[in-house]
Amino acid sequence: MPELFRPDEALVRLALMFPYIPVGLFAFRRLLPRLPLSSKLLAISFFLAQALMIGLSLVIRPASPFEIWFWDLNLEWNLLTGIASAQLILVAGIALYVSWISPSSLNLNRLYFLGVASLFLFIALDETFAIHENYRFLEVIYSLLAPILVAASVLVQAKSPRRFRIWRVTLVTGLLIAGLAEIGLEQLQHIRICGSVGSITLTECLKPYYLEEPLGFLGIWLTLVAVLGHLSEAQGSSYSRVLPLALAILALWSAILYQTSPVHDAHPPEWATPASVISESGPEIVGYQLNTNEQHTAFIVYFPAGLALSEQGYSVHMIDMATQNSVVSHNAHFNKRHKVSLKKHDFKPLYQQTPEIAMPLDLPANRAFRIVLTFWRERDGEFQRDKILSSDLPLLDEWQIILGESVQPAVSTPATSPPLAAFDTGFALEAANLPDRAIAGDPLPITFAWRANEAGDEDHIQFLHLGHAETGEWWVYDQPPLGSRLPTRLWYTGLADSEAWQAPIPADLAPGRYAVFTGLYRASDRERVPVSDAAGKPWLDNRVALGSIIIE
Repeated sequence: MPELFRPDEALVRLALMFPYIPVGLFAFRRLLPRLPLSSKLLAISFFLAQALMIGLSLVIRPASPFEIWFWDLNLEWNLLTGIASAQLILVAGIALYVSWISPSSLNLNRLYFLGVASLFLFIALDETFAIHENYRFLEVIYSLLAPILVAASVLVQAKSPRRFRIWRVTLVTGLLIAGLAEIGLEQLQHIRICGSVGSITLTECLKPYYLEEPLGFLGIWLTLVAVLGHLSEAQGSSYSRVLPLALAILALWSAILYQTSPVHDAHPPEWATPASVISESGPEIVGYQLNTNEQHTAFIVYFPAGLALSEQGYSVHMIDMATQNSVVSHNAHFNKRHKVSLKKHDFKPLYQQTPEIAMPLDLPANRAFRIVLTFWRERDGEFQRDKILSSDLPLLDEWQIILGESVQPAVSTPATSPPLAAFDTGFALEAANLPDRAIAGDPLPITFAWRANEAGDEDHIQFLHLGHAETGEWWVYDQPPLGSRLPTRLWYTGLADSEAWQAPIPADLAPGRYAVFTGLYRASDRERVPVSDAAGKPWLDNRVALGSIIIE
């Protein structure tokens, strides 16, 4: 069972519902008696449902991830959001019906309710999908619509029968209360009341911002009562239609929510890679998916819901492994629209970010790129990178998380001759070109042509051995076969490429003739990879003989 707060905490939190008392008394004494029985029952049902749910959310201390999601007034797709969106869609649907049944002589009245219906339909969608959290300019539009609606109500009332006045006033009052909650209290989210309130000592700080959702619920309920009042006045003796109408609206809305809601997903996608990344200011990664091809790189990152993501964002970069330069990037604020996922014994609502990066057309072929994610915070117009505190994903540095790697492939061409050497990894050394002579202290130019008949899965290093024919002394130089631009773990089937080495010969290397060998070894354990010649005969010591060279 969920644990209750201590009595002092419960009393203070319940006091946040004080606006329900005067509004409820006024509505039950002056408004509801004017409604037909069916409309009255509908309004009372929604009032009791929201009051009960909000009251419980204020006093219950969640004891599990599911309860945190279920009772949080600020999260989407839970029961509280369902009640709120149901009220909003009922206002929209009933207002549309009032517009339809209004006499043709009251065209202004019909336009008025058509506008109310359109507004509340959008607000219902906003409540469900948190549109305004991604497009902050909508808050400005909402604040401008309030005086416009008041002016429209006054204008329509002047041309309407007097009996509609109380319902127009109720509708505007409800909208003003809801607007105050959604826009006005948004500015108070950083204010805290700590210490004590009167004789009650607070064991935790109170937040006036917590009033936002209860007031929003209450304001929309008043608008619902107002449109029910208009409906009863417009219908006259045929008021019994309100319940079938309400049930039809709610059934249609429920079907829409079911089709768009991710709540019925049984578990996170099985193809998502689990992860555990924690940053300094809060954002975490619990899983991700990566999809790359020649046209784009797209991925989905899952974050636990309930995080304070305001003014925070992320950047995705594709970094060239050879140059360490970012070739393309994507920057965005966090999108708070989240998908809810269920596991067998754990409930985890998740924010889902789905950026997509278009690959530049001029990217060089056979090039490897790291896909890197960075968190940042926007403060006073400045962007500060967020340090990563812990991560089970590899890090490029203390700020950058490596989500994956991708390769820009080249068009495959068939082999024209047998390879010089075939390795057990499926790689083939097709040719090696080295000069007859070289000067100690100068770079040794040598070119290797490679082909991959199988995709790589781990890193390999290529070695170059020069053995003095007379003294038996050896000079050794190692590097990845294609340098840092394309590690063997990212080689793909059909790859054909070459690398021109400039091996740095020491200035004090003894002159003379040297036998030249090459081969591969695994970076993980430094074991040489077995290799055979074109006839299938194994090379001795897993070293491929390339000929000889004179060092001067």
